[in-house]
Amino acid sequence: MKQFTIFAIIMTLLMGNSAPAITEDTDSLLNQALSVFTRTNTLNASIRRSQLFKGSVRESACIFRFDRSQGASYMYSSPSKLQIVCKDSKLYSIDPEKKLGFKFDVSQGNAQGQADLDPLNRFFTLFTSGLPFSFTGSIDSLSIFHHNNTRSGKPDISAGIDRSSRMLELLEFFDSDARLTQQVTFTYGKDNLPETIVTKSVVGGQLLTDSLVIKYKNNDRTLSSEYFSIPENVSWSVPR
Repeated sequence: MKQFTIFAIIMTLLMGNSAPAITEDTDSLLNQALSVFTRTNTLNASIRRSQLFKGSVRESACIFRFDRSQGASYMYSSPSKLQIVCKDSKLYSIDPEKKLGFKFDVSQGNAQGQADLDPLNRFFTLFTSGLPFSFTGSIDSLSIFHHNNTRSGKPDISAGIDRSSRMLELLEFFDSDARLTQQVTFTYGKDNLPETIVTKSVVGGQLLTDSLVIKYKNNDRTLSSEYFSIPENVSWSVPR
């Protein structure tokens, strides 16, 4: 994974240099950049997904729906039918034809660990969970913010916000030893909603590139609860 220059600022902070204090302007910049995730109430979109790993490409397609009060769902039609429902601090992965499913507990703020099953909704959860971000400094056109791990006291998330567009451009996630483990880049389209999201992760020492191309449909102010309901008569298995 390419080590972006944000990492150098984070390491400088870890070596004991003090981060600049947040000013009213940087605080406003942070709030505006994250507002697409904190103020959006409903979304209805189609997603084309491409995952590149060890030279192999896996492509899929789904309909994504988000409702702040009900949760989120992914309805995959390709390469096979699969339903992912995110609600009540759990992720449900369901094969609607075989009536088989898995339940996963969701740790608050663990947007990195949820990337495979939940590649988009995880950002709405992350930024509305109340995680405090502090201003770190600036690199070229980006203002950098970070969040500290409550146990280690070291930064575990960094965010790069373009000062011109006032949009979130980059996220980086670090492990407890301050090693970069996941990098996410964003581009935006109509209504300043994310148009592409590319996540690069280290999996078993190999690079996984997970790309989303998102097209939004006309948004209804309310979405049917059926999109977020758990099907009946599902046989639940324990994740390995």
